[in-house]
Amino acid sequence: MILSSTLDSPWLSPNVRAWLAQPKRLLIANRWVESVTGASFSVIDPATGNLLCEVAEARAEDIE
Repeated sequence: MILSSTLDSPWLSPNVRAWLAQPKRLLIANRWVESVTGASFSVIDPATGNLLCEVAEARAEDIE
C-alpha cells in the first residue's frame, strides 16, 4: 500500500516540513542514536491517512 505524504501539504510550515523530513533516531541513555537493526515504522496522520514520517524502531539489540 502506497500512502501519499503529508510533507506535500501546503498547510505545513517550513519548520515542521524540515523536522518531518529528518531521519528519526532513538533516545537511549540521554543520547540520540541510530537503530542498531535499522528497523523503522511508519507514522500515519490520523486526520488524512497520509504518511507523516518514518521513525526508528527500538529492539532489544538497541538497549544492550
